[in-house]
Amino acid sequence: MVADDPTLQDTRDAGWYPDPVLPDEPALQRWWDGRTWGERRHWDGTAWQPDPATTTMPDTPATKPWTRRPWVWVVAGVIVLAIAGCGIVAAGVFLLSSNSADPDVDHTRALSTGESSSIAAQLVPVDGYLYQDVSEAEIDNTLSGIREQERANGAAAGSVVAAVSLHAVKADDPRENTALGSVGAEVGFLQLTEFAEAPPAGFLDEAGPPGALRIDRFRVGDVDVDVYQDDSAPQSRFAYVWQRHGVWAYFDGATRDETERWVRAHLAEPVRVGDENDRLAAAADAVPGYLFANSDLGASTESLVTQPIGDVPSSFHLIADGDGMIGKLLLVDPGRSMTADELAAAEAESLGAGRAPLSPVDTTVHNGVEVAHFRSSEIDLYAWVRGDIGGVFVTTQHPDAAVPFIDAYLAANN
Repeated sequence: MVADDPTLQDTRDAGWYPDPVLPDEPALQRWWDGRTWGERRHWDGTAWQPDPATTTMPDTPATKPWTRRPWVWVVAGVIVLAIAGCGIVAAGVFLLSSNSADPDVDHTRALSTGESSSIAAQLVPVDGYLYQDVSEAEIDNTLSGIREQERANGAAAGSVVAAVSLHAVKADDPRENTALGSVGAEVGFLQLTEFAEAPPAGFLDEAGPPGALRIDRFRVGDVDVDVYQDDSAPQSRFAYVWQRHGVWAYFDGATRDETERWVRAHLAEPVRVGDENDRLAAAADAVPGYLFANSDLGASTESLVTQPIGDVPSSFHLIADGDGMIGKLLLVDPGRSMTADELAAAEAESLGAGRAPLSPVDTTVHNGVEVAHFRSSEIDLYAWVRGDIGGVFVTTQHPDAAVPFIDAYLAANN
């Protein structure tokens, strides 16, 4: 985002000045080109005196054209990839996170006005750490930049990125807080991004910070984490990127040991969205070659869950392969014994109301699980039951992609 400040126009030469967007952070300098404010920022070391035993020195203007938080640039690249893969043009809204740094606050439940519950569900408590909000001005500045990127790429504002959550992660042990952010010393900075539609599955391969080198990949549970390094940005030298339960995460910090220690501890904690129970949360595990985006059934809960199955726990996801969106996945915990044919028939009857009816095609076995297939002139529906969890996959435009996804899903969630 580029912002103008009329009070400075024609009165100052180009140079580094306190950022007018964050007046409470006099140490944060922003580049003024003599006409407008740019995106370049850095920390003025003369205004902030660190403890050299516990804190890494901040960036200087010579080391990086942007400072330790490149999330606008990172998300800008993701927006381009998402639009290219999904063709997203629909309107949408931004949902913000704004919770306090009170360690007693449950960030997964104490939602601020307009916050996405599915993105807040990622803010799981991690022993020895807490989340602290950045300022509302910083959030607004970031979101304005993202909206600008959406419009610049031909999409409606809010149609690609549905929700963003920005937090500093602070450790109880001050020695772990080796990075400096806008709220002071921290382990690192966390951005969570939720998309309006599932972006192409390969987009994470290009989702690192500009100019950084990918140096490692590791797995925590079913989550793959890419590690990037950029020595020219001391406060964000190490960046970690992953996707879990429909949310894309970016976390950066100054030192690898401290940054990675939090990432591993965070990913070891389970995430539950909405009314999911433990079984449903486990059934929403990652599937290699595919990405999920969380979706709220809203008014469709009655026709997709309550009417055909009952008032039972459920979760709903948009699914993309490497080419983009392919369909929708409903997971339910019916609380009773059901066969694949029974589940498929119940969903087919409900989906067929008021439109072309769905008829049974066949029931086949995939990775040891029976999968029932129903079809109409508009919809292909597949249903299965494994253990306590029923799954329903529906596609309207990509029937050839359904069976490969179901095979991959049942192989990954066995």
